[in-house]
Amino acid sequence: MTRPDVSDEMQTALKGHELVALPIVHLDFAGDPVHAWGGVGDLDWNGETWLGVGNLGEIGTIQSDIKGSIPSLELSLNHIDSDILASARGQTFMGRRGRVWIGVFGDDQTLISDPALFYAGEISNLTISDGDDPSINVVIDSRLSLLKRARPTYRTQEDHLRQLDKDGISVNDRFFEFVPSLLNKTIYWGLREPSVGRGRAGGSGGSFAGDGSSPSLVSHR
Repeated sequence: MTRPDVSDEMQTALKGHELVALPIVHLDFAGDPVHAWGGVGDLDWNGETWLGVGNLGEIGTIQSDIKGSIPSLELSLNHIDSDILASARGQTFMGRRGRVWIGVFGDDQTLISDPALFYAGEISNLTISDGDDPSINVVIDSRLSLLKRARPTYRTQEDHLRQLDKDGISVNDRFFEFVPSLLNKTIYWGLREPSVGRGRAGGSGGSFAGDGSSPSLVSHR
């Protein structure tokens, strides 16, 4: 949850008798982020082109309880283009960022001032509804609630790359690639690794590989 930073221009516009306030939504999907707004046509703002979807949908209310916790925000995007709908089906959304701004527009649908950030958090759930009026329903958890949530992490290559992707880092880092090979591995600390075979004194058993000298114990203090 982010407290809206309302500019002086927006405050003046909000005091007027007639205004148009529309939501602007960014869903940071891993492969193809969604930029949409509640107007008609394309909106150029913040270095991005936002797709106008008309009646954007519904935005849930936000209320803090007596303990100060912030609930999740439920967002419904209606009239979604078929290309965006198809792209959203195969996207990685869990833990990706979701943000909602409120913009004040003039009669010609031009921004009067920079939009105010209404809500920011991470996407925790996404459902797609097909039909004559397809929609995307998104649940965004507040940053405050995320701080109170336990997040298990694993020392695996997959989890490591997933975290890098979430942080927007595109690199094939192999830091944890050989961790699984270390499981149940015997390490001879301070000794040469024994080879399978017969000992020098005869009989079966293991001997130490190397120059044939006897192994020496290393004492660490």
